[in-house]
Amino acid sequence: ETSNHGWGLALDIAEEYDSDPDADPISGRFVDWLIINAGRFGVGAELDSEPWHWRYYAGDAIPEAVLRFEQGTPPPPINPTP
Repeated sequence: ETSNHGWGLALDIAEEYDSDPDADPISGRFVDWLIINAGRFGVGAELDSEPWHWRYYAGDAIPEAVLRFEQGTPPPPINPTP
């Protein structure tokens, strides 16, 4: 795969906020939260036209929140929802 998704460098984010099994579009409220907290997870918004599309940028400098998640320990406190 030659895309940033295939290389594990990008992700598309959706939410589930109703009772059906399909993913729902990402809400503006969640996008606002992502913008505030993205640096904790080493991701950033890549395309203004696709608010669900985020790119991993941290490289070998794995963020503390990710390391803690992988170790099964609680991450540092997050910023509140805007």
